[in-house]
Amino acid sequence: MRIEGNTVIFRSYPSMYEKEESGVKPNTVRILDFCEISQVIENWKELKYIRIEEVGHDRSFTRELTDITEVGELLGKSVYVFSWRHEE
Repeated sequence: MRIEGNTVIFRSYPSMYEKEESGVKPNTVRILDFCEISQVIENWKELKYIRIEEVGHDRSFTRELTDITEVGELLGKSVYVFSWRHEE
């Protein structure tokens, strides 16, 4: 994960990327460490977009970020769901 301006950026493997880009799955579940959580919290109000980059390829898409929800913990790390509005 990285944050550039008002955009949070993640990388997805091809099998998930296809579903995310097409809108079949307009969200991504991520396990964040303390440093990443701190970055999200610090930039919470400014985050307006999410960009997903495909691992192993030079493709990406950007969507309007609609929700960030903490859904639990796993092995001492926090699990978050980042959701977006799919473009028609």
